[in-house]
Amino acid sequence: MELTLGIKVGGDRSHSSQEREGSTSSNISPKKNYQRHTPEQIQHLEAFFKDCPHPTKEQRHRLSSDLGLEIKQVKFWFQNKRTQLKAHSDRHDNSSLRAENESILCENLALREVLQNVVCNTCRNSTPPNEEDQQRDLLKLHEENIRLKEEHERVACFLAQFVGRTQEAVLSSPSNPSLTTINLLNPSSFTPHPTMGLDNGSGLEIHPFMGATDAEKPLIFEAAAAAMKELIKLICNNEPLWLMTSAPPEGRYVMNQNTCKKLFPRPSYFRTPTARVESSKDLGVVPMDAGRLVAMMMKENGMLDLFPTILSKAKIHQVIEEGKPDNQNGRLMLMYQQHIVSPLVTPRDFYVLRYCLMVEAGKWVILDVSYNWLREKMPLTRSWRLPSGCLIQEMPTGLSKVTWVEHVEVDDISGTHCLFRDLVQNGSAYGAERWIITLRRMCERFNNRNAEIEPHNTVKNILQLSQRMINNFCSSLSMSGEIDFGHLNEGKTSGLRLSVRKAVGRGQPDGMIVTAATSLWLPLHREVVSNFFSDLRNRSKWDILTSGHQLKELAHIVTGSHPGNSTSLIRPFLPSDSYMLILQECWADQFGGMIVYAPIDVRAMNVMTATGETEDIPIIPTGFIISGDGGRSRATRGCDLSLSSASSSRASGAAGSLLTVVYQILHSVQTTQEVNMECLATINGLVNSSVQKIKVAFNCSNLE
Repeated sequence: MELTLGIKVGGDRSHSSQEREGSTSSNISPKKNYQRHTPEQIQHLEAFFKDCPHPTKEQRHRLSSDLGLEIKQVKFWFQNKRTQLKAHSDRHDNSSLRAENESILCENLALREVLQNVVCNTCRNSTPPNEEDQQRDLLKLHEENIRLKEEHERVACFLAQFVGRTQEAVLSSPSNPSLTTINLLNPSSFTPHPTMGLDNGSGLEIHPFMGATDAEKPLIFEAAAAAMKELIKLICNNEPLWLMTSAPPEGRYVMNQNTCKKLFPRPSYFRTPTARVESSKDLGVVPMDAGRLVAMMMKENGMLDLFPTILSKAKIHQVIEEGKPDNQNGRLMLMYQQHIVSPLVTPRDFYVLRYCLMVEAGKWVILDVSYNWLREKMPLTRSWRLPSGCLIQEMPTGLSKVTWVEHVEVDDISGTHCLFRDLVQNGSAYGAERWIITLRRMCERFNNRNAEIEPHNTVKNILQLSQRMINNFCSSLSMSGEIDFGHLNEGKTSGLRLSVRKAVGRGQPDGMIVTAATSLWLPLHREVVSNFFSDLRNRSKWDILTSGHQLKELAHIVTGSHPGNSTSLIRPFLPSDSYMLILQECWADQFGGMIVYAPIDVRAMNVMTATGETEDIPIIPTGFIISGDGGRSRATRGCDLSLSSASSSRASGAAGSLLTVVYQILHSVQTTQEVNMECLATINGLVNSSVQKIKVAFNCSNLE
């Protein structure tokens, strides 16, 4: 009885188990088939990724159609590829830093052991190191700890993007400043960093730098002499070292890298897949005496005055050799430079040796080169300056013939907005031709400033004040401690980028200056855009401050051979402010243009006219930067390009222009923490209103 029951129960269980298994298997959905990309598809995607890691929506549609893939497949492939490259780069940097840290630790332990076993050769007794040696060792260790801490924070910041943790979770200390995303609709999302956007008062970040010792100076002289020999060869030789380009921009010299590596073998300073070498050479004649030009280029203020639209910052850290005061021959110094194109492009920081050598009567060579010794003492940058500089030759009638060479190694693709990527990568943004054209334009301006124009003092003072306005505006473009409005960063606009800094300098008002910048692409030639902004009759179409009010140009000073290069003093008839004038500077050249303006009080201008003192007038400039788009093709659908017959013929081609709008306002607070969302919303409204008015003026309201 029990046996039969047991068999029956067992049979029931087996049957029940089979029913459950059948029920379970019936609920499992069929396995989804995933289609792998073919080798031809991968090869095509890899080739396209090398030229454009961030394809636009139109490019993704075209790839999808050509390769027979879904749009999402193309999108996800590019996302995964970018993530792989970043992860590979970060792993390499992390491994290098870890190996270096272990090496330093071993060396430190070895030195400590040696110091513990110091034996006097005379008495054969152990003697502890004296107090002076201990202080020197402690200072070196302190400097090394600062450098390692900066490197550790930088690597942790990169790693935080991939491991799914916050930077505070990666770092043991939460003091590292980072980029903040702000939502104007949610003011509570903004918590400014205590040091955001602040500097040491001159616009330069403070870095620990003790200067070169007497023991290190011979090595610096040797490195400068070797780099000078290389630069002279780069200047004097053409083919096969230099080749004339046929691709846009045409007609410029670029270096044959294979020949260069044979003549000047050296290891690469950046071992990441995105690193590249930029090199170019150009020649031109500028209207300035060679001796005066050399003297200006060996001073930090002179460099800022000659290249305000390229150099946003320049600082001489130490003069190693004074050289001859009458001709600058032999002058050698350690210098910091920051090169800028736009707030949407990460600035290039260089710590260089600047060396001036008079090779013969009336000929000078000025060298800039990064130096390994500086690499150990200065913060890490993603820019390395190979032997670069210029040859300045004296010519009759106060002219100078200048040959310029640019040779750098950079890894800045991740810090360049996609709007500017073509412009930067084709070499025209920082190329030698841009340095020559900028130098010629500024030399023409200096000649006008020193010309005998009546009333001479008034014109000279206006030009000096305008020069100060330009330098102030360009120095703000680096936007240290910037904040991104990431939710606006889509389409053919760049979103909004903000920076907050302390107003410093003689004559500047007390408070914090909030800078806002955005960029947009326009389907018009850069010359059309420059002419539009420089024409006073069009001002009501873009200027919010004077919109709808009558304007009168009180002074118009031509500052160069180009008809668009001028300085103006404008009187707006505003009911709310009868004491306001507008100082405006316009310039244009082959690379684009710039319009910078600032409100000036009439009473301050009267004081300047009477005393000739321009430094006491407060200036908070606003402006527009116009540049080419690097020759990239973009869709012009939805835009009426018939602004004029001339612009229509130019705009019918593929090239467009990039317009960067920069606004600055004063906020009467003393610290960054006091800057509230109301102030940020105000400047955001100013920028957005200007952009909309500009689109309407160019008949591009439908431009995304």
